[in-house]
Amino acid sequence: MSFSGQALGTWANKYRYRTHRNFPRLTRLKWRPVLRTPPPASLRLAALALACVLATACSGRPPSQPASEPAPIRVDWNDENLAADLGGGWEISRCPTAAVALCVAHDGAATGHILLEDLPSIGQEATTSRDQIQATLAVRTQTVYQVHRRQRQERCGQDYQVDTSVPRPVPVAGGTGLRYEATGAQGGRVVERTIGFRTFRDGIETLLEATAIQPGTCLTPESPTFTVPQLRDFEGLLERVIAGSVLPPPTEYAAAGPAQPGGSKDPRLERPPANGVAISHGLGLSR
Repeated sequence: MSFSGQALGTWANKYRYRTHRNFPRLTRLKWRPVLRTPPPASLRLAALALACVLATACSGRPPSQPASEPAPIRVDWNDENLAADLGGGWEISRCPTAAVALCVAHDGAATGHILLEDLPSIGQEATTSRDQIQATLAVRTQTVYQVHRRQRQERCGQDYQVDTSVPRPVPVAGGTGLRYEATGAQGGRVVERTIGFRTFRDGIETLLEATAIQPGTCLTPESPTFTVPQLRDFEGLLERVIAGSVLPPPTEYAAAGPAQPGGSKDPRLERPPANGVAISHGLGLSR
């Protein structure tokens, strides 16, 4: 087939017109961004991650779980011959005192104590539900904070600053209770700290406290009493001991008259005083 000059010129003009007309669109397409293929190293990492996921799924093994909380340490407060090695040089035993307490030692040296105290019930209605128990304990703790702050300022001066923490639920003696804390500072230095735990048992409120007092302050520590650094070092073990404690039966408070045998008022739990040990009532928040 042959084209005449006129036909060839007409075809060329049409082609030139179409090319010119489409040039802007072609230009836009030419500069449109193009997705790049990931480098080989990224592809290898993605494939490796997928292979690990598939291997775990096919193996039937559950995925790794976050580290669990340290297990409670079982401590039987009723055991007259209690002597437990807590690890890390820490040991615990029953104190030879009238007050019901556990004596703590580190590397063979007396370091501090944990005191148990039972308080009269505030009413059986407080034990009808777990939420109500927690709410009641929290309210009582705030009241104790106020009393503690006033007593410390009366004894140590208005510049004695008491800081407290918000009570929070924690395991206490196999059940649920509250952990609370207060620190005392004077002259910009922390000189006192109490870590306490409160729970209800058969309508009786039970307190477990460890107190630290720095020597040479306005407070006279009983013996043995933690220093602030010692209590900080023992804090993790303290929480585990409280969680796993087996406590004596709660004190039987009569409607009128003195407390009956049981709990922290039980004379059968008293121990003959020993040299260097003098724990009568403690200096923590429960006093």
